[in-house]
Amino acid sequence: VRIATRALAGAPIDGLLVQRRSEEEGISLVWLDGTTLQPVWSLPGRGSEVEIVGWAPGILLWEGGGDREPRLTAVDPEDGEILWTTPRTTEVMPPAGRLMGEVEGLMPNGEQFEIYRILPTVTDHGVVFARRDGSLSCIDLDDGRSVRWSRRGLMDRIYEVAEYGGLLHLAGASRSENGVMVGRVVSLDPQ
Repeated sequence: VRIATRALAGAPIDGLLVQRRSEEEGISLVWLDGTTLQPVWSLPGRGSEVEIVGWAPGILLWEGGGDREPRLTAVDPEDGEILWTTPRTTEVMPPAGRLMGEVEGLMPNGEQFEIYRILPTVTDHGVVFARRDGSLSCIDLDDGRSVRWSRRGLMDRIYEVAEYGGLLHLAGASRSENGVMVGRVVSLDPQ
């Protein structure tokens, strides 16, 4: 299972989460004991696009990141019990300020700019969902459902999100008065 770069530092050493494919269950996530590499628990029926984005209040799984309705699920690492799953992102994100087409040009690194894509970032105060159209919502990590705050229109495009020094940093671009895209960095207190 892929681990987000920002989640690597907190990765546990007592276990390992892997994907397993079988005829009966399809794709499952399996937690292996860190010493024996024997299965401890399994979550059947998970999609193929899963990424670990954090480790508290449990293993935080970002599922379907390339889909229009991805979800975040917190799993207890001890027994594989699902602690909570976020509702549909359309229920926790501000309404889109423009049509959510498939691809809207390219990003600076040459990848396609998919305006509907959501970038999850775990902070000390919750998990921030940043949609590439410039909208943000902070979801409470206690229940995975409560929206702590939302903002819309911070910039026209969000390319990257990082949490550093207690602040949330957004790198992106906005259209100037003469129609040219201008790079921007916005830093917010995620509380």
